[in-house]
Order: sequence, then structure tokens, then C-alpha cells
Amino acid sequence: MPPPAPALASPPVSPERQAKVDTARRAWISRLVDTSRRNNLLFYRDTKNGTLELTGADPDAMRRLLQSGRADTDGVKLADLVSDDRKVQTSAALAEIAKRAQINFEERGLDTMFLAIGMATWSVDDGGRPTAAPVVLVPVGASQLGGRSGQWLLRRKGDVKLNDVLTHALKELHGIVLSADELMPQLLGDDEGEAFDLQPLFTAIQAKASAVPGFAITDRLVVGNFAFQKMAIVKDLQELTHALGAHDLIAGIAGDAGAAQTARGGRESMDPHDLDRLAPDEEFLIRDADSSQQQAIALTLRGQNGVISGPPGTGKSQTISNLIAELVARGKTVLFVAEKRAALDVVLNRLDAADLGHLCLDCHGAELTRRRVAEQFKESLERVRDAPVPDVATLHRHFVERRDELNAHARDLHKPRAPWGISLHTLYGRLLTLPDAAACRVRLPKQVV
Repeated sequence: MPPPAPALASPPVSPERQAKVDTARRAWISRLVDTSRRNNLLFYRDTKNGTLELTGADPDAMRRLLQSGRADTDGVKLADLVSDDRKVQTSAALAEIAKRAQINFEERGLDTMFLAIGMATWSVDDGGRPTAAPVVLVPVGASQLGGRSGQWLLRRKGDVKLNDVLTHALKELHGIVLSADELMPQLLGDDEGEAFDLQPLFTAIQAKASAVPGFAITDRLVVGNFAFQKMAIVKDLQELTHALGAHDLIAGIAGDAGAAQTARGGRESMDPHDLDRLAPDEEFLIRDADSSQQQAIALTLRGQNGVISGPPGTGKSQTISNLIAELVARGKTVLFVAEKRAALDVVLNRLDAADLGHLCLDCHGAELTRRRVAEQFKESLERVRDAPVPDVATLHRHFVERRDELNAHARDLHKPRAPWGISLHTLYGRLLTLPDAAACRVRLPKQVV
């Protein structure tokens, strides 16, 4: 067996182009990361209804909460986590937190409700409110039993995450590098579903941050809304310096005129009539598409960049679904991203309706876990392995025959005819413009026509 072909090296990038990309990168990172005291991932503060203090909760109830992400477990009642004298106040706080989380999900597509465990603090020089950064975050969800007056349940929804804003701040302000890949294995017990032990993880973080003045981690357990999803983009911007410089589209956005022209490419056009000459086994549309949508898909398949815009209901998600099907049928991999979950669901539902949902890997949401990713791969591989080879010869023959009939009808409708030199389509249009008074009861027999 011959050795695998080496990966293609990125084309050389001029220093001027790389400098423009680096300048833009720094500006983008600055806009994405909020290091002010408004960011509760760096300067956490308690509020009456916006945060829920669970420090000192019953250990057995907390263990059950941290185990509740498994399919065979239920949520934990809030009443089991707090003392009797706090039940009314904590229920009101959790209701407000859950409401805000739902708004964030619906309007911004973000899962923001987390249980924060551990609080990192260190000295600041500006004399303002001291740093208080959650160390790890566990995605949780809240629901009520029996309607609005029922008891609140908390349930774990995904994997434990290291606070990326904390790691970013320590690196930018103090040069301390905290790698989640290196540190998270220090978290003991979580893979087995037992009450995990965070102390080894906290000890490792404190050792790496020992040079930071006043650095310490205090034991805290709080539920609130924390939004850190932008940090994934920040990480890419920090680590993919040369790849971003080599990418024509990114460099063009960063201000390099040559890269922008290359990304824009030669603007092609195509004759819509060519779409009617495609062989059925070269077309993989799964939804209805008019000629403008088919043109956009055909030009994209040729490698042309483009923007499709339009008001709601004009077929954008329909076109995206068709385009994904066309590309996947040609062995391509498609990354589909959207700001809101609803936009992803529309396309996923269209693909599911075409029985192509097994070709999609849904990676959106804080509830996504390694187990769920593995399950999706397993389901997809089983479907692909067991899928029979379809016999479409008869279907395609009938399709071509009917398409040819429709195209012939359209040609006849628009062909100029003697003795007037106009088409039937034009004639019908003119007849429709005649006033009612021009109506005539006389009808010519078919033989005369």
C-alpha cells in the first residue's frame, strides 16, 4: 500500500498581508472578550434573583445533581439542595434564572445556565471590585413539576467545562497558560458518574497560577447565567495565525485587497435552460427549487462564493437544505453554522424529512456530550452500512420523459405563431387586459383553430 499523500502546504503569505490579518485578529479578539467588571465570568457578583447560592448544599443531593446527566437518572428537587428557610427565595431566583436562560436560547441561540463550581480570586491594581471568576462550569437545566406552582427540578445537561474567560485573563494579564486538555483529566470520578473530586484540578490550577499575586480558589457552588461561547472563536483567532493569513476570504475581510479580489473570483453566470439538460443522476435536490435557487446551487457547486439574502419565506433554508444534499452526494463535508438554534432546526428538520438526518452531526448546545457525539456517529455508521443500493433507472427514465414534455409545452407556449407573429403566452396576456365589454359570445370550432 502506498504511503498517504502529504498534506498540501499553505501558499506563502506576504508580510504585508499577514500584518493586516494580525491587526484585524487583535481587534476581533478585543471585541469578543469583555474583561471589564460587567463580565460575570471574570467578576462574578451575587444578585437577589439572578444567582442561586448552593454552597453548603446537602452532599448527597449535590452528588445526585452531578450524576443527573445520565439517561437513567431524574433531576434533583431544589428543595433537597437548600434549607427550609430559603425555599421560597431560592424558588423565585431559579425561576428568574430559568426565564433568562430561555430568552438567551430563543433570541441568541446560547445555552447560558450553568452551575459554577469554585471561585478564583487574585489581587487587582485598579482598586475596584476584586476578581471572582468561576473555575469550572456544569451545564444545567431547570423545570417545574405540575405547572407554575410545582417544585423546581435541576438536572445536569452536559460535560464539565473549564472557564475559558479565566484562562484567557490569566494568559493576557499574567502570562499564565492553563490548558483544558492538560487540566481536565485531573477531575476525578466524572467518567464513572460518581461524585467527582475537584480538589486535584484546583490544586493543579493553583500550582500553575502561583506567581499571580493573591491567587486563590474558594469553595463556591452557584447557579446563574454565564455566556462564554465566543471564547471558542477567540481560541481559533489566537492559535490559527498562519492559517487565517493564508485564507483569502479572511484576509480579504481583514483589508487585503488582493485577497478580497481572489476570494471574489470571476463572477460566473449560467443559462437556466442548462438546468433542464442535467442527467437525473447528476442532480440531488431534496426540496422544490425554482430556477433562481437552482442557479445559486449550481454556481456554488462550481466553487463560486456568494451571498443569498431575502426576507423570511423566500426559500433560503430550503436552498441550504438542497445545497447540503448536493454537496454530501458528491462526497463533500459541509459545516453549517447559525446564530440561533431555530435556524439550525429548520434545516435539520428538512433533512430529516428527506431521511438524511443520519448524515448530520448536531454539535450545537451546552448539553452536547462526548457520549452523545459517539451515539450520533454510531447511528450514522449503522444507517450507511445497512442502506440498500437503490434502483432508480425506471424513476429517472420517467422523470426525463415528463421533464421533456413540460419543456416542450413551455417552448410551444412562447413560440411566435402566424399570422400575427406573437406567442400564445403574449396573446393570453393581451386578452386578460381587455375590458369586460369586449367579451364575445361567438366561439370558433376547433377545426377552424
